[in-house]
Amino acid sequence: MIQRINRVSVLIGTLFLFYSCSSQMPSSWVLRDIQSLDAKIMNTKDWLKAEMSNYKYLKKAMKKELAYYRKKDFRVYQELDKEIDLIANYLDKVKLGVSKQAKLATRIKKRPSLGVFDKNGSQTKKKGLFSKKNDNSTQNKSEKAIKIIKSLEKNSIQILANQSNYNTSIERLISIFRKKKHRLV
Repeated sequence: MIQRINRVSVLIGTLFLFYSCSSQMPSSWVLRDIQSLDAKIMNTKDWLKAEMSNYKYLKKAMKKELAYYRKKDFRVYQELDKEIDLIANYLDKVKLGVSKQAKLATRIKKRPSLGVFDKNGSQTKKKGLFSKKNDNSTQNKSEKAIKIIKSLEKNSIQILANQSNYNTSIERLISIFRKKKHRLV
């Protein structure tokens, strides 16, 4: 009887963990029209501006910490330096992705005849856990429009993944300081 309860609770816990992890996988931006694309680009630019400012202050604050750990504990120095480099790398990748999206948006605005966006807003989000994405977005479209749609989707996935990785690196940086009984303000 106890084994059955343990197996059931383990199974339920595993399913819950799987479901919560699958919902955190980066999906692409849902774009209905050029205005929604512009809004996503502007939101990402605002996020990038705020995080670049935070990174500037972080880099300044970390200069003394890195010098201290370089002399006292080189292993911690390497961990901190690695995370700082990763943070800068992720910010650069987000910046590059946003610039690509902005170029594609300009291209779409200049040539509305491409028909990238439908009036019905055919690009929809995944509905369930195992359901496939409804791919009506490429039906009855030119090759150029399909190529632009695929590029928009690919860039948005990369932007979301890099933002997520950035947040993870910040959390890792904080956890390094917690292990050493220090605070990162």
